[in-house]
Amino acid sequence: MRVSLILTVLNEGDSLRRLLDSLAAQTRPPDEIVVADGGSTDETISILREYSTRLPIRILAAPDTNISQGRNAAIREATGEIIAVTDGGVRADKRWLEELVMAFEAGEHDGGGAGGEGNTSPVTRHAPHAVAGFFAAEGETPFEIAMGATVLPEAQDVNPKAYLPSSRSVAF
Repeated sequence: MRVSLILTVLNEGDSLRRLLDSLAAQTRPPDEIVVADGGSTDETISILREYSTRLPIRILAAPDTNISQGRNAAIREATGEIIAVTDGGVRADKRWLEELVMAFEAGEHDGGGAGGEGNTSPVTRHAPHAVAGFFAAEGETPFEIAMGATVLPEAQDVNPKAYLPSSRSVAF
């Protein structure tokens, strides 16, 4: 399945390399990365261009847009069957995209017999409409560290059945 990764950025020059390095190290790389830039005035665009030699990055100019508008613009430009979403300021675990896509790929394999010899009743697994995950806070400044500690749960405290995921780690 073709996977488009979309993300929004605005003046992410200080943290963008960390995100792009983590995307380059994915065990299941995206087929394309559509980046909606909200009008950055720092080195964000030059960093994206630099990384476009190693990653399939397409930069979408989306000046004066908020995160939701930027995401929607990137989704419209994406060509994948699956759209994964993250944002600038994030570092993805090396298996992040593989784990998100796995549920969709498992749902592709419909049919097959079940229940014993001669049983032709199909067992159908349907691909989900959306898959989401959680992520760990990773701050560099004292403020970022404090925000991560107070806003996000620790991995061992997450109850997958009750967790409300962030839009920084979702695929549909």
